[in-house]
Amino acid sequence: MTKVIVCLIQFLVLITMQIVSQITVCDEQKDKEILKVYTEKENHVEKCEAKKELKTIKKNQTIIA
Repeated sequence: MTKVIVCLIQFLVLITMQIVSQITVCDEQKDKEILKVYTEKENHVEKCEAKKELKTIKKNQTIIA
């Protein structure tokens, strides 16, 4: 009877370890997706700011000329 209980406990521990491992993998994937989206947004903002700066420079050059 004790062998059965020990086997059940080992089985439950294995299942728990597997679930925790799966959760960790999912969290890492989610973190990668969040970082990718953040990087894309940051690049978009940089491009928009660069366009604004370019327009400002062109306006200043037009005023000077």
